Amino acid sequence: MVTHDSGAGHHHQPPSGFIWKYIFSKDHKVIGIQYILLALFSVFVGMALSLLMRIHLAWPDFKLPLVPGGSILPEQYLALLTMHGSIMVFMVLTTAPQSGFGNYFLPIQIGAEDMAFPTLNMLSFWTTFVSLVVLVAAFFVTEGAPIGGWTAYPPLSGLGQVAGPGQGTGMTLWIVGIAIFCAASLMGALNFITTLIDLRAKGMTLLRMPLTCWAWFVTAILGLLAFGVLLAACILLLLDRTAGTRKRGSAARARWPYPLPAAGSRQAPLGDLGGRGAGRRRAVRRDQQDPSRPGRRDLGRRHHQRDLRQLSGAGGTARLRQALAPPAPAVADAAPGGGACGARDGAWGDRARGARGISRAAQ
Repeated sequence: MVTHDSGAGHHHQPPSGFIWKYIFSKDHKVIGIQYILLALFSVFVGMALSLLMRIHLAWPDFKLPLVPGGSILPEQYLALLTMHGSIMVFMVLTTAPQSGFGNYFLPIQIGAEDMAFPTLNMLSFWTTFVSLVVLVAAFFVTEGAPIGGWTAYPPLSGLGQVAGPGQGTGMTLWIVGIAIFCAASLMGALNFITTLIDLRAKGMTLLRMPLTCWAWFVTAILGLLAFGVLLAACILLLLDRTAGTRKRGSAARARWPYPLPAAGSRQAPLGDLGGRGAGRRRAVRRDQQDPSRPGRRDLGRRHHQRDLRQLSGAGGTARLRQALAPPAPAVADAAPGGGACGARDGAWGDRARGARGISRAAQ
């Protein structure tokens, strides 16, 4: 198996000055520490939000400062839950193990001098930092933080302010923050994969790599596959909210060419279809090709009208009135040994039998 000498890595000059050494550093150790500090800050923010959600379980009468009325409203609880989950999942669980410890220890364990792309590594961290700033900024807008949950499932996350408090500007900031985080994760994943493949020391084959390096390698591959899809989903959701693409998609769904079952039509259960699915599809295609042939929608409407005629015919009105009539007043000696309960059960039994008669007539 081909390996590469770590001397092929980047020999950048030692930074001079505090800013270039500790703020905009390209050293993998400094960047790893920056990631860990960012994750620690996110941990404390998430813990504070979790404490606000659960504090009234321990002290129900506790009045929260800076909160109108001293208690958390339902929409405020949903906002805390959304932001707590988002910060803990994206900024802690995703950032600390991979970007923090991975940047610090990966080059050391494979014998490389630094990561494959030091500048891209620095940009990845600062892009992650910007995503955290945008995410936390959702707390400070007029409508407040979003309430759609950290998964942000549509249509709740795609409707805008009409979906509830925080679903306007707050939800938009949340989507932008997650999209920026996805871009940062893609840059980091490319850096990890290239470093592990190209900058291993001489004699360090893939099978000789430590298990931690394999974990970072597999995680980078999964991140490259997953965060690209998530970034596209964030962009499409943002277009649904700002460019009106959701309405265009709804119109496309309204032009679905296959007929739908009409209300009142009697459809067979899925278990009763057996092997007749292909025959039904051929019948649907024949209905579409021949406009003069009555389609399934027209047949369903005819069945519905036939059921209404049966109910409105002779005896149908009487059965309907009997089924909808209130039960007779309880009589103590209506049923031998039954008392009032027996009379009441008999009245409800007549009503149920009348309803069953209507059902049989409809069938």
